[in-house]
Amino acid sequence: MAKTARSSAKRAVTKEVNYIRQCIAEDDMDDIDDHVIVLKDLFKKFTLAHDRYHETLTQETDIDESDNYFSEKQRDYISVLDLVKNTKISFKAKAELKSLSADSNSGDSSSKEYLRLLNLPKVELEVFHGNPLHFHQFIKAFEANVDKVCDDDDLKLSRLMQYTAGPAKEAIRGCQLIGGTGGYAQARSILDSRFGDPHLVTERLIRELKFGKQVKTPQEIRQLSDDIKNAFLVLSQLRTLQEVNSQSVIREIMGRFPNYVQLKWKKRALKSKKSNDSYPTFKEFVEFAAEIAGEVNDPVYGNVFPKRSDRFKREQRTSSESYSVSLSNSNVGATGHSNDKGSRLKRGAYAKSEPPCVLCSQVHRLWHCDQFKQMSPRERLDVVINHKLCHNCLLSSHRTDDCGKRSVCSVPGCGKKHTKYIHLNDNTSNNVQVSNASFYPNKGTHMPLVQVLVNDACKVYALLDSGSSNSFCSRALVRRLGLTGKSYEFQLRTLNKSGPQRSEAVGLSLSSESGETLELSAVYVVDEIPVKSTRIETACYPHLDGLGPMPAYQTDSLMVDLLIGQDNAEALVPLEVRRGKPGEPYAIRTLFGWCVNGQSPTKVPSHNVISNFISALPVRDDVSRLWEIENEGIGPSSWSREDKLVIDLWDRECRKVDGHYELPIPWRDRSEPLPNNFVVAKPRLDNLHKRLLKEGIYDRYNAEIAKLLERGYAEEVPRSELLNQTSSGWSSTVLVSLRESR
Repeated sequence: MAKTARSSAKRAVTKEVNYIRQCIAEDDMDDIDDHVIVLKDLFKKFTLAHDRYHETLTQETDIDESDNYFSEKQRDYISVLDLVKNTKISFKAKAELKSLSADSNSGDSSSKEYLRLLNLPKVELEVFHGNPLHFHQFIKAFEANVDKVCDDDDLKLSRLMQYTAGPAKEAIRGCQLIGGTGGYAQARSILDSRFGDPHLVTERLIRELKFGKQVKTPQEIRQLSDDIKNAFLVLSQLRTLQEVNSQSVIREIMGRFPNYVQLKWKKRALKSKKSNDSYPTFKEFVEFAAEIAGEVNDPVYGNVFPKRSDRFKREQRTSSESYSVSLSNSNVGATGHSNDKGSRLKRGAYAKSEPPCVLCSQVHRLWHCDQFKQMSPRERLDVVINHKLCHNCLLSSHRTDDCGKRSVCSVPGCGKKHTKYIHLNDNTSNNVQVSNASFYPNKGTHMPLVQVLVNDACKVYALLDSGSSNSFCSRALVRRLGLTGKSYEFQLRTLNKSGPQRSEAVGLSLSSESGETLELSAVYVVDEIPVKSTRIETACYPHLDGLGPMPAYQTDSLMVDLLIGQDNAEALVPLEVRRGKPGEPYAIRTLFGWCVNGQSPTKVPSHNVISNFISALPVRDDVSRLWEIENEGIGPSSWSREDKLVIDLWDRECRKVDGHYELPIPWRDRSEPLPNNFVVAKPRLDNLHKRLLKEGIYDRYNAEIAKLLERGYAEEVPRSELLNQTSSGWSSTVLVSLRESR
């Protein structure tokens, strides 16, 4: 009865909705307000009828179906109300435009100005996807183009929903049901607190400026300069400029510029300290970056650099040694011996000043520095990494991969492209020892692990597993969060086994330090996630330098509580890849940060194997698809000649005896006598008899045989046939299954 009443109320709402849409399509807006009032009254009646019917439901599937039914009708109701509002606004704008056109003809200057504004091209706002760095620009544009020109809060809220996407839209989706001034104010408040917090925006801006990639080309320098200027404007507006007015922050940002730009800034900073007794501010740094970007992008002189002479290029191609170019009194090569050819070159067309030592600031190469020589290999490597020097020649003008020096490490058994001064041994002794140990101190396999914040409560390590069809979490994590999930039975398939599992599924909300979020709707709970990874020294690999903190690779013993599979592929998408030489580990930047894959070079193979090919399918899906795939790929086929002979034989000789059908066995040659194997079958039967007595199941077995005889499924062989051993026949031992499941 309640369901019938709800259906009747729904039909009335649908009829009124269709009539309103028809009026709008026909531009008949005279009685539209009256019909909207009628529609609101009908929808209230439909809501009451739905609530009465909903209270009678007990099955969970029926409740879900009823909720979906109501939500669909509610969306239709809201959409037609929005359509009426937008149509009325459009009619009003057309009327005003017509009035303005008449006023402009009469010479009203204000009307003419307003008319010109209306004739401007339509403004398309950029959609806000939830990045805090873009929030304030988006809000400024939204206020200028929507908030200030519209008085209807419902329309403002609709526009706000239209120009948001991703996490931002999901955060304010419920406000549309509230509507009006309250809904719009609450939506603005949610966006301001979640994406517009000044401290969050400041932290994200500083991180973007500090940990970006090294810039080289004029276009990249221009882009970095623009990023710095935009950050200055935003921080000034947020009144958090003091966060970047630190020389340590400015130095880290300056480290992304080429070396010659860094030297220019160093001179300017020291000059400012000498004259004003203070280093330059961030505002002066912004002006300097813009000045440098203008110089390198100048259309006439931007690409003018010192050119090497043809003689120098020929000598560089034919020489098998590496020469240093210096203006000092003696030119010393990488091997520590004087180089006469380099001395001649310094007097040629291509020469530049010797940069000071990064440790003692004296004019000499790093490998001649006494402080550098007294350090351990680990300390030397730290100096090279911190100052972004080439691992091969210890110069700062290029990366290790681009080094033209052809020498390799002279430590026996190494042969890597780095100088012997930073060669690391396998042992932990501080003494410099030469051995056959590999340069790479970490040996083992690195799994793709990231650290995530779950439900804003605890940080855990997550495995990004592209070989798993589903996502899993440990039971310990569920207990820590105090979650309870819905019970499921699913089929768990791995490389070595497959079987049904019963567990629960929970929903998790993940977020990263950078503010990225991801909702996991169905995460199966398992006892543990057996993942093993090893720590890695990113300093040993130039291509992994500058990735920032990766806590998952700072220890050899960690607990993984989350496995993210292909059902949440957004977390697995590679946003950036850094690879080195063949055989070296590589890094992938994902939604939740950097992770490392691959294996460090090692001479001792590991016998611990982890393979994460996992498939979890609900049992009901397997059963439902069983009938679909049983005959898949099997097409109709015609009978063979032997098939036809067998069918003809059965048609001729089929008979019914004592309620049972008897069919002859289709022998190829029915006249051929069969050997009697009674002599072989009798010992088998005797052995079976002894085994049944020994195991104590003879009585049960005998009872099952009696059931077969009683039900007519078997019959005793006549004694006359048993005594006639010369007749043809085939004897076989009867086997009965005593398992309870059968």
